[in-house]
Amino acid sequence: MFVPDIEVYVKNTVTGALSPKVKTDLKGASSFPAQPAGTYQLCWESPGYIAGCRADKVVIDTLTVFPLPVRITRKQT
Repeated sequence: MFVPDIEVYVKNTVTGALSPKVKTDLKGASSFPAQPAGTYQLCWESPGYIAGCRADKVVIDTLTVFPLPVRITRKQT
């Protein structure tokens, strides 16, 4: 199942710089403003879900990168 309205961002693994946070659409997809070439982690946070970052890295060296889907976990209430 794809989840809308999850805040996602990328974190540069060398500098620690964060991209602007964007929300996922109804299909769970998102688009970020262009980022400098480098290695990043895809991260997420949203009320009701456990925040985190993917362990595997995303290499940005072109205009468009398509990382694999991420499984996120609801918080226990």
